[in-house]
Amino acid sequence: EKTFSPLGANKTLPLKSQVLASTNADLFKAVEQGRFRADLFYRLNEVSIVLPPLRDRKEDIPLLVRYFIDRYHSGSRSTPKVLPETFEKLAEYHWPGNIRELGKVLQRALLCSEAQYLTPEHIDLPEPYSKKGSPQKDTCSEGVGTYKQEMCWFEKGLITAALREMKGNQTATAQKLEISRQHLIRLMKKHGLGNPGLRA
Repeated sequence: EKTFSPLGANKTLPLKSQVLASTNADLFKAVEQGRFRADLFYRLNEVSIVLPPLRDRKEDIPLLVRYFIDRYHSGSRSTPKVLPETFEKLAEYHWPGNIRELGKVLQRALLCSEAQYLTPEHIDLPEPYSKKGSPQKDTCSEGVGTYKQEMCWFEKGLITAALREMKGNQTATAQKLEISRQHLIRLMKKHGLGNPGLRA
């Protein structure tokens, strides 16, 4: 009704508002399965915009790269240029973390590089992925493609990269990832990453 009643008031006031809701779930299916309230869905579903994952619209990567470079570069030097080979490497990756992951990769590249050009060597991607972006089998599970598998492999790659950067120091790695050392040790055991008792 686009009205609301303040707490303790006995009259309603007009309200001009819009609600934007986002989800990575299929709400049509969730409603059919009784996992999402139908009345809420039909209240929200005025205009639907389906945004494909980044791996299905890699033509957007150059525009997004330029956006993140403008956002993250320090401003104390000229904006670095991106080599064509760098764009090729970015396009070969699977991007399970979508645009947020791309932003973090570029932020890390800009922090670690003072060069005039961003080369493929500046782009640090998780090891569990092959050159073409296909997840490789590991201790997480067999097969490819499910959300759980994708996130498991991404998690392992992230921890591996952080441990390498911190030269195996668990405390420094946990601080970098903003998790507790105990949580890091549990994740290392889960993914079979060396001996968690070493390099405290």
